[in-house]
Amino acid sequence: MSNHLAPDAISIDFSKVDERGYVHIIGRDKDLMISGGYDVYTKEVETEIDQVPGIVETAVLGVPHPYSAKVLQLWS
Repeated sequence: MSNHLAPDAISIDFSKVDERGYVHIIGRDKDLMISGGYDVYTKEVETEIDQVPGIVETAVLGVPHPYSAKVLQLWS
């Protein structure tokens, strides 16, 4: 297991690499971020977006923003 910090991200994902070289996210250090004065749980956002037809899996992190302390960034 290793820690991976995305560039400029405010979260640490714990992952492992399998025998085929695929990376599997197995946990997250923080799941709460504050954006625009609101508490945002990134896992809740991921769960909702994952229900959209055609979306297989998402990852949401808080990243620094010049006008707001953090904003959500989504990968799917």
